[in-house]
Amino acid sequence: DTHVLTSFSAAPRDSGGEGGASTYVLAACFDGHRGPRASLHAASALPAAVRDAIRAGEPSPLAAAWRAVAQSYGEGGEQDGACASMALVRQDGLCEVVNCGDCRTVLCARGEGGGEGGEEAGGDGEPSTFVAFATRDHAASDPAEVQRVDAAGGRVRCGSGGGGGGAAFPR
Repeated sequence: DTHVLTSFSAAPRDSGGEGGASTYVLAACFDGHRGPRASLHAASALPAAVRDAIRAGEPSPLAAAWRAVAQSYGEGGEQDGACASMALVRQDGLCEVVNCGDCRTVLCARGEGGGEGGEEAGGDGEPSTFVAFATRDHAASDPAEVQRVDAAGGRVRCGSGGGGGGAAFPR
């Protein structure tokens, strides 16, 4: 439904202000379920939530921001939702990736070797591009995912169409 691609500078509050600021690039794609409302909310709220999480010194600012965005949307009583694939890259190359729902993020690298997936292209002696990291879909049909959600205090309902299934977390 929508996306975010933006860059900004931010620093944790205790870093001494702008002298400790880093530049970040935030990229995110959202796909709404049962309409675009949740996607539009996420796209508009995520950048400020990420900046707030960085300022608060969160070790995983993108994950903290996504939880805050999801909570703020849920407080409105809406019954729809969105899946998301997001990445936050800091100027020193540190990259945080978050995916939610049936979205997948794949990070590729160029160089020698095959990375985690070992899926190299090429073979002519030139550096190749390979899958360095890939997320897993969060699907209600995956028993490991159901167990993960249960352990986190949520519940999973399975159904077909019309919003009858998916992961639900107590609010």
